[in-house]
Amino acid sequence: MTLFDGRPDHAKRTRKPNPLWDAIAAEFFGGQVPPAYRTRVGRAAKAIAEFGGQPGDIAARKREWPRVFAGCVCTLEALVKHWHLLADTGPRLRGSHRERDDILPPLPGDSAPTGDDLW
Repeated sequence: MTLFDGRPDHAKRTRKPNPLWDAIAAEFFGGQVPPAYRTRVGRAAKAIAEFGGQPGDIAARKREWPRVFAGCVCTLEALVKHWHLLADTGPRLRGSHRERDDILPPLPGDSAPTGDDLW
């Protein structure tokens, strides 16, 4: 007996349940990941798991996106890249994501450069 695509039943691929994959699929692809994007989704799910992310974090951090990166489109790769900036806890960026001085405290021993420090 064969399936619709002509492969025998035993060749049908099944994957182990992955809640992160399912959450990414629901948030970015409406539940169905196109075959061309499956590798990208797998890599993103692996990275998010390494960050300690949970399935509910994906939607929550995607909702945070406009507050941190106003006017920028949230792609799956961008969400993974900036995962640490999109946490629900901690200080918020003000304005552009380029204004990181607003959230980073000075390091011990850092001071504003004076004229003597330059050159």
